[in-house]
This record gives sequence, structure tokens and C-alpha cells, in this order.
Amino acid sequence: METRIPDPFPWPDDEVCVEFGRASYYSHKLERELKLLLLAAQAANIIQITIPTRKNINTGELEPVSETVEEYLYNETLGPLIYLYGKHDGWRDKKLKKKLFSALFARNELAHTALERHDPMHYEMPDRTELIGRLKELRFRIGIPYIIMREVRKIIEERIGITEEQLQAMLMKWSKESYEG
Repeated sequence: METRIPDPFPWPDDEVCVEFGRASYYSHKLERELKLLLLAAQAANIIQITIPTRKNINTGELEPVSETVEEYLYNETLGPLIYLYGKHDGWRDKKLKKKLFSALFARNELAHTALERHDPMHYEMPDRTELIGRLKELRFRIGIPYIIMREVRKIIEERIGITEEQLQAMLMKWSKESYEG
């Protein structure tokens, strides 16, 4: 019986990794910013977030998916956060709505298909250049809405006299308790 020798582990292309990492960074920052913005808006009584319910498979009863708004927001991902923001904002700003959904699609492409056809062991320079350009484009599609959401959150913080650190602590309080408990 012959033993199969595995292919060599592909060494990553540093520039591709940098651009992928930058886009991923802003994806995370946008998601976090929406959580903080929604939490600040709730604290300012601008919106009232209702925790959704789900059917308990054992009892058939409807139960909240989370105990607190902080826990609910902490567990949500970018898509549901964008929909929640739109639900409360009413999508008055059509350009912002378009930018947020563009960011969501860019994040999904980044997470699921951006490197799908990239093989660092076998690619042509035009393909590499095209991929790097695409990753930069995705970063900007995600990064611009992040900056907008951050500025809106800062306005709300000033309005109610709360700091970003206090909001972060409110959001992280649940996460800390969940890991300790």
C-alpha cells in the first residue's frame, strides 16, 4: 500500500492577507458599531428594542431569545442588526440604506467567496492584482458605513451624556457573565 504524501501547505500571499484582514477588520467594526448605536439609541429612548421570541420545543411556549437587550444585541450578526436598524429608523435615508446593504453583501462575499478561486501555489499576476483590488473595494464598501454609524452613535452619546466606554461596558457585561457563569 502506498502512502499518499499531502500537498505542501500553501504559503499565504502577504499582500492578499493584509487586504483580506483589513476588510475583515472593518466588517467586525461595522457589526460592533451597529450594536453600540442601537444600544445608545435605546438608552436615549429614541427606539425601543423588543427582544424576539421563539417557540420552546419542549413546552411549545414562546420564550424570549435573550434575557436582556444587551445579550440580544451581543448575539446578533451584521444582517439582523442592519434589519433592526432599518426597522427603527424607517430607512429615511435611502443612501444610507443602500450603503448598509452594500456593506452586508460585501461582508458576505468576503466571508464566503472572496478567496474561493485563489490558490497561492498556482495563480497568475493579473489574477492576484484583480483579487487585491477586489478586497480593497470590499473594504471600502464596509468601511464607509462603519464611519457613518460611528458618527451617528457619537451624536447620540453626546445627547444623553454617555461615553463609548460606558456603552462598551454595557454590551460586554453580558458577554463576561456568560463566559464566567
